[in-house]
Amino acid sequence: MIQPGQTVRNGQHLMFQRNTKREDVPADYAELQLKARILDLGADSIVVVNDFGDIVYANEIAYKSHGYTREEFLNLNIMDIVSGISSDIMELFYKNIDEIQSEEPFIFESTNIRKDGTFIPLEVHTRVIEQAGEKFYLNIARDITWHKQAEATLADEVTRRRILFEKSNDGIVILDQNGKVFEANQRFAEMLGYSLEEVQQLHVWDWDIKLSKKKHQKTIEQANFTEKYIETTHRRKDGSIYFVEINSNGAEVAGQKLIFSMCRDITERKQAEQALADEVTRRRILFEKSNDGIVILDQNGKVFEANQRFAEMLGYSLEEVLQLHTWDWDTRLSKKQQLEIINKKESTSDCIETTHRRKDGTTYCAEISNNGTEYAGQWLVFSICRDITLRKQAEAKQKKLLEKLQTVNTQLEQSNQALQDFAYIASHDLREPLRKISSFGSLLEDSLSAKIDDDEKENLDFMIDGANRMQAMIDDLLTFSRITTMAKPSKPVDLNAVLNDLKNIELATKLDETGGTIIITQTLPTILAEETQMHQLFQNLIGNGLKYHKPDVAPVITISSANTDNNMIQIDIQDNGIGIPEEYHEKVFVMFKRLHSRTSFEGNGIGLAICKKIVNRHGGEIKVISKAGEGSTFRFTLPLPKTEDNNKSEE
Repeated sequence: MIQPGQTVRNGQHLMFQRNTKREDVPADYAELQLKARILDLGADSIVVVNDFGDIVYANEIAYKSHGYTREEFLNLNIMDIVSGISSDIMELFYKNIDEIQSEEPFIFESTNIRKDGTFIPLEVHTRVIEQAGEKFYLNIARDITWHKQAEATLADEVTRRRILFEKSNDGIVILDQNGKVFEANQRFAEMLGYSLEEVQQLHVWDWDIKLSKKKHQKTIEQANFTEKYIETTHRRKDGSIYFVEINSNGAEVAGQKLIFSMCRDITERKQAEQALADEVTRRRILFEKSNDGIVILDQNGKVFEANQRFAEMLGYSLEEVLQLHTWDWDTRLSKKQQLEIINKKESTSDCIETTHRRKDGTTYCAEISNNGTEYAGQWLVFSICRDITLRKQAEAKQKKLLEKLQTVNTQLEQSNQALQDFAYIASHDLREPLRKISSFGSLLEDSLSAKIDDDEKENLDFMIDGANRMQAMIDDLLTFSRITTMAKPSKPVDLNAVLNDLKNIELATKLDETGGTIIITQTLPTILAEETQMHQLFQNLIGNGLKYHKPDVAPVITISSANTDNNMIQIDIQDNGIGIPEEYHEKVFVMFKRLHSRTSFEGNGIGLAICKKIVNRHGGEIKVISKAGEGSTFRFTLPLPKTEDNNKSEE
């Protein structure tokens, strides 16, 4: 029994029993050969073999197509040229041998081998013929190389189309004449958010929401086989929608009409188109509604387009403006000069001030920003025009005001200098007579102590005390004046060294007397200032904290710092003293302004005025944060030395 898949080749399975001793062909064969010779010119190979498989006849095309001469070919057994025959075919051949002999030929495909070892595919028609008690097999074979090549090509094309179908970036769906999915690819299912099995159960109206079911059915019925491109909207399984472009075509397949559709998701493109449309609309609105006049000139200087505002600025209608040239309104340059500028075709932005002439002949000042570009094959110049008449008038007024202000400032500087000189001279010159009053008053009091009564002695004390207080006030005034008149250039000052000197020298006695403490929360920075004035500033502020402390409560002064913008440092000096009512926060910095009587606290009320002047002179600000009974915090800013990074940032 022949097993499926077996092949017959050179006796591996004996389709024919080999004649171990081949005899001469009987004479009866001559007639058969003679009759067959007329087929030599045929297109098909004709080979006759006997029951042993020996080739007893072959026409010319048969032996030549196998690469043999006639003599060589007639000495071969059929199994010498057969490369392979399916075992299924051989089994079928033997099973139907009787029918093959009496009725239709047995048709099968075989692969034969040529003399040079190459192969030739054949379609073979075999008939069994009996003559003189012997069996002969008439084999008529046709070379089907081209057919096999066509089949392979067709198979490759089918595979290629299937790959394109499955791997396409576009969704592909085929609809039957009822609108139901006949076939679809994975991409189409993904676009809709379904599985491929789910898509197979859908109809076109389940996802295409542009038309109703009824209209879809009508469209399919009326569909012809011409290609169509449409844009529509598809609904996904989750209910969301997306824009799609469809390329549809119809065809008749296996007796039914099918609609082939390639679907491309164009949501991003539609969004981009909408964004572009919105941008065009926005630009058109800006063009039309702009507060500035906008005019576009062609390379001949003629108006290509303009907005309504530009027409209003010139006093023309928009239709009239479209007939003008730039030299009809711009009086700055001649026609020739303006054409030369336009035809330089420079695309850089250029902002200029010029004068425009209105339709009625009046003029106004205009600021123009020009830019050129290529558009639709021609050179255009875009100009944004702004009427700056009011601004120019304001600038003229401002210039006059600045000149006047400069004059006033000069006068004020001269007056301030005179006042400073007067304060210095007055305070310096008044000190001598006051010292004399005080000195001679004391001498007079000593010499007359036994001769005057108590009232007279009290009056003399009042005179001496008044002279002493006047002397102290003049000294303070001189100190206040020297902040400016005797100022020295600023240099880096280490605030930690300043505070160390104050604690150990200037404020040491006051700290011992009050039991006070100075707390510095962190290392203070080095600042850019005058060192002497920094001693005076911190001494006054810390001294106030030690002076205005609560009864039976030791004063605690806390000093902290923090960086701020503009290369400044913020410093807080906080005390636990009696505090300052909010209504006096500004007044405490006024010269000679006292909040307490001289019997309660000593001093002339100039210390905080001096602090404010020192801070202001260094470009800083000072303020007090306080409530009555809750202590006070004096917060002020001072400049830091300029670093390399700061210099770069300023540049």
